[in-house]
Amino acid sequence: MKNISLILIACLISFTTFAQKKTTAAKPKTTIAKSKTAVVQKKEVPNQKKIDEATAAFDKELQGTWKMNEMTTGDTYINATKKIIKFSGDLEKEMTPENRAKIEANKSSYITKVSSSSAIFNGKDVTYYIAGVTKRGTYTLSPQGSAYTANIVLADGSKDIMAGLTIKDNTLYVTQTIKTYKTEMVFVKIVPRK
Repeated sequence: MKNISLILIACLISFTTFAQKKTTAAKPKTTIAKSKTAVVQKKEVPNQKKIDEATAAFDKELQGTWKMNEMTTGDTYINATKKIIKFSGDLEKEMTPENRAKIEANKSSYITKVSSSSAIFNGKDVTYYIAGVTKRGTYTLSPQGSAYTANIVLADGSKDIMAGLTIKDNTLYVTQTIKTYKTEMVFVKIVPRK
């Protein structure tokens, strides 16, 4: 039996360093038009102006201070507002009464790690404090389907990302794979940027 307390702590710590992902730009389609005199290649380029406008609108909405409210990683779910920790899948099946008691005894510290986590977007600067670790840097956004990725260059020159960014009803959703777990973080806006 795995030590459930250690797994929970590992899950909380594992999302402090966001997983590195390779991002690839969409390649324009190439069509070949034949004429009597020559073969001409014509590239179809997506409407870059619309993409840029949508990205700028998302970036404007992203500005401000966001406080983490919920976090799901693997089979662990923590909701700081409701003060609950839930397990599912194999983790739930393996949970013993002894492990449940350990989790309950440390519940407030796990919930505090989530509720004290935040992200601040100010211009092109970003500061995020997650599970006791603070990182600062600058970011650029790149669209990834219906979501965005914040490509971050940290103050020490290293790179990081926040992937799967979407905003709905003043709620920021971050969905990405960290190590082998799909991780979802939910942030609520507490201070809009002026």
